[in-house]
Amino acid sequence: MKIERIDVYTIALPFDRPERWSSGARRGCANVLIKLTTDDGLVGWGETSGGSGGSVSVVRAAVDSCMPVVMGMDPFRVENLRLQLFSAGRWRNLHRLANLVLAGYEIAFYDLMGKACQRPVSDFLGGRVREKVSIYGYVLTAGQPAMVTEAVDLVKRGFTTLYVKGGWDTERDAGVLAAIRQAVGPAVRIRIDANEMLSPAAAISWIKSLSQFDLEFVEQPTPALDLEGMRRVRDASPVPIAANQGLWSAEEAVQVIRAGAADVLVTGPLWVGGLLSLKKVAAIADSAGLPFCRHSPPETGIATAAGLHVLATLPQLMDGNQIYLGQVLLEDVVSGGLTAVDQGHLAVPAGPGLGVDVDEKAVRHLSALYDSHGDFAQVDERILAEE
Repeated sequence: MKIERIDVYTIALPFDRPERWSSGARRGCANVLIKLTTDDGLVGWGETSGGSGGSVSVVRAAVDSCMPVVMGMDPFRVENLRLQLFSAGRWRNLHRLANLVLAGYEIAFYDLMGKACQRPVSDFLGGRVREKVSIYGYVLTAGQPAMVTEAVDLVKRGFTTLYVKGGWDTERDAGVLAAIRQAVGPAVRIRIDANEMLSPAAAISWIKSLSQFDLEFVEQPTPALDLEGMRRVRDASPVPIAANQGLWSAEEAVQVIRAGAADVLVTGPLWVGGLLSLKKVAAIADSAGLPFCRHSPPETGIATAAGLHVLATLPQLMDGNQIYLGQVLLEDVVSGGLTAVDQGHLAVPAGPGLGVDVDEKAVRHLSALYDSHGDFAQVDERILAEE
């Protein structure tokens, strides 16, 4: 079985409302979908992120540049895909962009493997230890009353972990957390993410002020590349510290662990270069005795399903993993295979390959939406707040 045809689509993914965080805001994002067809007519789908800190046009150009390398490959040879993209594709010195490209192609490879053997992708990653994955409820930033209402609704729907953005200022964040904690009670886990917004000294003071709200962990309070600063924060913090923005590879996971910079590792398949790479990062976390959970940029049901197949195989996995489907995205390209979030969990698809049906009409619609409207530019949070 060889790759005979490659079709690539850039799609727009509008949100149902603006997403705001401490350093920006957006109304949607744009991703890249990859459709691989083999010489015996099988079709596999992959996806990569255009909303992970760069322009989707750059990601698309990188995906297109790798077509000659991927054409003719055997989709069962995943490690060879990585080797060839980093060598023949000449992406070794741009590994974060290369990982986004690799993840998109690799997900499609796994989809083809599963369809060829009539087995779910999870069977090629060690086999399942769970049939459903715990998901957190994302309380999007808005006015405090709206955030409290959303938090209560998410808990009523069965979510036991809530996630909020923070890092604007201590008084604002404390007010939000106090109101949510009072509304949902002591049993619900709450996380807050500052998205690298604070200096180590400011982060220590901020975390100590918020610790009264019994936080599960604080995600990436300081710049990700400053591992010494992260270690200082962790040493002084009464709340566990999670690393995220600095986790784009197994090597970076090792660096975070060696530096003593985090209590929890948070990353996902699109950042680290695919499903096999995510297994490796999760194994590193497990070997170091650190909890692991999945981060997700905005993505369709293709990448969501792919991530679920990995998480289903991990013996050690935190509750409260991230998805955008059903919480932020207005539209999707998957028409079947993903069970709606139920009691804070999402069922792992059981069908061959990724186990989802891609609606090519929806793909063309979202591709046309991108052609007509372009990407959703990240803007200053204050601009959307004033609208």
